This record gives sequence, structure tokens and C-alpha cells, in this order.
Amino acid sequence: MLSGVLSDSKRVVAAHSRHFLALTVLFILPLSLLLLFTPSFFSPPRSLLRSSYHSDPLPYLLAGVLCLFLLAAVSSISASTHHGFFGRPVHLLPTLISIPSPILRLILTLFLPTLLLIALLFLAPSPLIYAPILLLSTLYFIVCSLIPIIVVLESTWGFPPFHRSFHLLTGMRCAALILNLSFSFLLGIILWVFNSSVGFNYEIRSQGVRDIVRTVLGSAVSTVMLLYLIVTNTVLYMYCKALHGELEAEIVREFAWDYVSLPFDDHKVPHIVSVSHP
Repeated sequence: MLSGVLSDSKRVVAAHSRHFLALTVLFILPLSLLLLFTPSFFSPPRSLLRSSYHSDPLPYLLAGVLCLFLLAAVSSISASTHHGFFGRPVHLLPTLISIPSPILRLILTLFLPTLLLIALLFLAPSPLIYAPILLLSTLYFIVCSLIPIIVVLESTWGFPPFHRSFHLLTGMRCAALILNLSFSFLLGIILWVFNSSVGFNYEIRSQGVRDIVRTVLGSAVSTVMLLYLIVTNTVLYMYCKALHGELEAEIVREFAWDYVSLPFDDHKVPHIVSVSHP
């Protein structure tokens, strides 16, 4: 399953490389730079901790901008991956025009869970609370990792995407857990390494050159990781629909007069969907 998801993700990106490159430059590259140069989101400066009455609004503003870039990336890339998966043409301008509506649905759906997670992080009385937070994050990867994709592609919001994700991931939860935890772990390691400049302090003595290398390498690697995280989750959504036999009706509806064979084989998914109409 994982091999099929990864290979089809690579196929979709390669088939529309210019389109995904444009979306990456517009949304994921700024997101990567913000993640790379704003460690204050996770460990505020000491000067902010000394005063409980005065706080700098800049980190909160940057956090809002980061969230907007992330939602725009999820909206545009998941929709483009869905079109590319079926071999339909993708165009940049219609993709950009369609972004605001999915962003609004994503905000309405993910606002309360995100607010709860942030409250647990900042109101934690001791580091012992991090264990339940880690457990909740793991459960999210198992049960709810398809929620953003469902919100964008199925034009739904609120509580139905949670139930829908739980249903679709039946039989694929292990694959979803391994896929998302692997990408998240690698992305976290990359951000930690390039934020702390590990490995650059001794090999490169010049501070300016060290900063340039850190920026270029860190943003490039994290950008690729974020792109494939969104693409693979979208392809995983298609695999889950095929596993539950939900793609036949969609193919009949969209390709009623063509012969269609999905890019699955016997080793990737147990359902091969093909439709032929005279």
C-alpha cells in the first residue's frame, strides 16, 4: 500500500511538475522559510517571559500568516493532485481562484481541535502533559489524517469530515500512521537541525555563508517534504476510496464515454476499477 501511494504521488508530481512548482513557490516555500526562521513560536524569547503584561504581537501575526500559507497549500495542492491522479489537465489560475472557499471550510473545521491543542501546550502545568498530547497527535494521524483532504475535495465542513475520515481509513490506518509519522518525524528533524545550525558551526566558519547554506538547504528540503506530505495524503485518500469501492461511481460520472483504468495494479490495491462504455 505504501509503495503504491508513494509511486503514484511521484507520478502525479512528475506529470505536472511546472504546476506543482508554481504552487510550491507561492505557498510552501514561504511556509518553509517561516518555519525555519521563527523558532520563537515554540520557545519564546526570555524577554517576553519576564513581563506578563507586555507581549510582542509579531509572533502571533507570523503564526497567522503561517497558518494561511499552510491552508492555501493544502487547498491548492490537494485539488491539483486529485485532478492529476485522474489524468485531467490542471491550470494555475483556476486553482488559485478556487482557494478561498476551501480555506474557509478548513478554518471552520479545524479551528476547535487546533485551539484545544494550543491550549494544552500553553496551559500545561508540567511536562507530564506532553504524553497525552503525543497520544492525541498519534490518534489524529491514525483516525483524522484525511480530514483536510476531505474538506477540500468533498466540499464539506464541521463534524462530518471527522466521521468520513474514520470510515475511509478503515483497513488503511496502519499505512496512514506510518506515512504521516514518517513525514512529520523527518520534517521535525530537518527543522531542528537547520534551526540550531547543527553541523554548520565547525565546517563553515563565516557566519554569512553559514546562514546562506542553512537557508538554502533547509528551505529546499523542508519544501519538498511538505509538498509530498500533502500529495501523498491526497493519493492515500484515493486509495481509501478505491478500497471501499467508491471510485466506480465517480469514474462513471466523469468519464462516461471513455475507457478508464486507474493507476493501480494487483500489488497496490485490491480493487481494479475500469469502466468501458460504447
